[in-house]
Amino acid sequence: GDFKIDERTGLMLSGVRVRHLVLPGHVKDSQKVIRYLYETYGDRIMISIMNQYTPPIDLEGYPEIKRRVTPREYEKVIDYDLKESSSNLKHINVTVSDDGCGFDINNLNDTADLGLNIVKKRLELYLGEFKIKSSSEFGTIVSYSYNYKQ
Repeated sequence: GDFKIDERTGLMLSGVRVRHLVLPGHVKDSQKVIRYLYETYGDRIMISIMNQYTPPIDLEGYPEIKRRVTPREYEKVIDYDLKESSSNLKHINVTVSDDGCGFDINNLNDTADLGLNIVKKRLELYLGEFKIKSSSEFGTIVSYSYNYKQ
């Protein structure tokens, strides 16, 4: 059946979620997949567009996929999805990650790290959700989600 979202929390209550992984250099292929999904299922499904492709170490013979998806490539796919959907309400989830040295999230405060705090406060105004995970073992993951009305 159609998917249902709790408008207060943004959580999916029922339905089908299709998770699509964007690959480097394959924006047009992602757009074709999105077009197919909307033509076949309309707005009865939720599409999750992911950009966390991490190339395996042994891709010497395949330079076209020996890199991560660029922010511009991901943005083109997201923009295309927003234009293709006929739904007025979308639940947007954005996750950005790196494999750096991480930082202590307990040391975030209102004066330092001002950019993160501004984003967090704005999302809270729109009933959005903001999460940070960081560690020297895996780097940093920043994610936020909110309801977007066209």
